[in-house]
Amino acid sequence: MNEALAKALIAHELDKKRKTMTYQAEFPETEKCNKCGRVMPLMVLIMDEKGKIKDERPESVKVWPHDCVALAVYLCTEDGEAKVQWNQG
Repeated sequence: MNEALAKALIAHELDKKRKTMTYQAEFPETEKCNKCGRVMPLMVLIMDEKGKIKDERPESVKVWPHDCVALAVYLCTEDGEAKVQWNQG
């Protein structure tokens, strides 16, 4: 197993543990790369339960995470394309 895939499995395991502490949906283990169509593993999971991610919504935006948020970053190990999903608590 390559190092990138091993780290992706760790991120997915962290997401499963996070799901036991919140009603947010679990992130999928993989996504499809929009650029090349290959499978993108979940590489990074960011959880913010204390509003440390900029929590003041600028007036010009309609959708903004607040209170608590989880971000899942997927990375194509072939071409470096990234994709992000987020859940709102």
